[in-house]
Amino acid sequence: MNAMKLIFRIAAALTCISLQAHIGPPAKVTLASADAVRRGEPSTIYVVLQAAADVSQAEYNLKPPAGWQVIEGATQWVGSLKAGQRIEFQMRAIPLTDEPGALEATLRIPNAREYKTSLNPDRMGGQFPEMSTAEENGEPVEARFESGIQSAKPADANEPQIPGRPYKQNVVREAPALNSKGQRSATVAINAFGRFTYLDDNSIRRGIRNATVELWNENPLPSLGDERCARGTTNANGDFALSADCGDLFDGPDLFVRLVLNNDIVEVMPDNTFAGSYTFRTTTRQNFAGGDLNFNTLTVNSNRGALQAHNIIMRAHQFMATLDESMSKVTVHFPGQGTFYQPAFDSITLTSDVPFGEEGAIYHEYGHHILSTKAESPSPDYDNGICDDPDPGHCLFQPENGRISWTEGWPNFFGAFLHARHNAEDGYGPTMMQFETIPTLNLAASQLDNVEGVIAAILWDLTDSADDDQGTQGAGRRDNLDMSFAEIWNVVRNFDPSSDLFHNHPTSIHELFDGLREMEPASINRIAEVYREHGIVKPQPDLRITAIQAPPTTLVRGTTFSLSATARNEGDERADSGFTVRYQLQNQATGALVLLGTRTVPANLIAGSSSSASATLTVPQTTVAGTYRVRVCADSTGGVPESDESDNCAVTVGTSVVP
Repeated sequence: MNAMKLIFRIAAALTCISLQAHIGPPAKVTLASADAVRRGEPSTIYVVLQAAADVSQAEYNLKPPAGWQVIEGATQWVGSLKAGQRIEFQMRAIPLTDEPGALEATLRIPNAREYKTSLNPDRMGGQFPEMSTAEENGEPVEARFESGIQSAKPADANEPQIPGRPYKQNVVREAPALNSKGQRSATVAINAFGRFTYLDDNSIRRGIRNATVELWNENPLPSLGDERCARGTTNANGDFALSADCGDLFDGPDLFVRLVLNNDIVEVMPDNTFAGSYTFRTTTRQNFAGGDLNFNTLTVNSNRGALQAHNIIMRAHQFMATLDESMSKVTVHFPGQGTFYQPAFDSITLTSDVPFGEEGAIYHEYGHHILSTKAESPSPDYDNGICDDPDPGHCLFQPENGRISWTEGWPNFFGAFLHARHNAEDGYGPTMMQFETIPTLNLAASQLDNVEGVIAAILWDLTDSADDDQGTQGAGRRDNLDMSFAEIWNVVRNFDPSSDLFHNHPTSIHELFDGLREMEPASINRIAEVYREHGIVKPQPDLRITAIQAPPTTLVRGTTFSLSATARNEGDERADSGFTVRYQLQNQATGALVLLGTRTVPANLIAGSSSSASATLTVPQTTVAGTYRVRVCADSTGGVPESDESDNCAVTVGTSVVP
């Protein structure tokens, strides 16, 4: 789904947020050209199709380009792709104006989201690597895209592949340089430090957290390549400190620092096969003599959305690390056409307005990554005629294919949870997905478990501490269970709901309940209460008084007596906590109640069983003279959530007189 291109529609009493499909296809397409745009002169356009999984049928189409005339090559292609296959072909087109429109292409795969890409003319020509600017203490700092090796290690300094030209890798020397006589030049000890930052959309300075940072010696002889002297990472505040022994061929080393948005956890790169990671470098400090080298605070002003996306993914990864989860690396393509997750590529694509406009959507997409790699994420058919305008999509609060409700509902919850967790510190602002209160849904009970917003709201209410009591099942329902996220995740991660070898994790709100019942038995009544508040009924206890011993016909103030009563669980779930049975006198003339005493029923009164016992009761000295019945109530403090809270009390048939 494209979570950020929101279409708000009002339908009856339902506020519907329509969202484009989030799960991307198993193949993608890229356009690129090394030729600059000149009116009337042909440009070679390169088309690359990549598949991460087998695709039985794929259809590529180039939209009739405004301001272009295609003179050679195919604008359409239909065929199958094998996992890992890469197909490259080219076409030639003539720009008819000085400013022709963008070239737009689509890749269609049955029952999958349509993949779109575009090539703007201003990104053609010598834009590999693409250049941009930053600041170092108010002065310009060079910033560029540079590619990285796709591996578990941070990237080396390699230029991207330029379409139509041979790929050339920079020489990176790990040892100090040798002079023209084959002798190693003298090295100097360097302690380089500083801070990489950017300004968010509120002009608040943010450190670029846990990004790869490298110290380089710029060699005056290009054929030898630059020398990387040290590599490390920034901390959560963007600070870095690198120590190295670094030498130059002729004099002191000429040093610069690179920040690379590519580490063991996340790589952020443009949505283009030919571009590499976002990389930012400082100006060069010439002929450094050694010692401390303070680069001060470096402010990156270009591609701030890429930096924001990097920071948010790092937040999500580090949160999962608190749960002892080692997440696989994810690639973030920014900016792209649409916002979605591609499990086949372990990649997230973001539109340009997302990082500073709907940060919760990035957390949401990472939630897809979590489900896909650590649990199960059914791949639904989004193109089912519901909320599919203009593209295949889905809605927060309309019932759809049941597989959508879990595949999108859990990431909805994860996105809202992480957004709320870090909002105060990171200053995101409001999020589009709020689940503490949701719209009134005029739906049949059988439809509610097919609504992704309901699934997200149940998960939210299981973990939050606020009780909004939306009352869809009557007043008094409690939804402030305050479970930990770790408890919920433990069920998603470790509960096996079936004997199917290929189905080993919950993929519905019902299978989650089964897992919670097995793994969190002490809270199952409150869990069922949260479900019931949202209209999904699960087994609950129903405590009643089914028998009361006849009391004495005369009760004297200050005296004690014993009275037996039977509390029975007539529900279909055990009472997971103990409860109080309360005995009172009920004045037959005024209805006033006088407390006589209580007794406790231990936890785990199973469904269909009873607890019968006598309680020693005392008639208070302040009891008003009159005729009374004895009233006995099970769970008098309301501690046990029940399917029916109105049938807990009973009164004796016979009466007693207080003279």
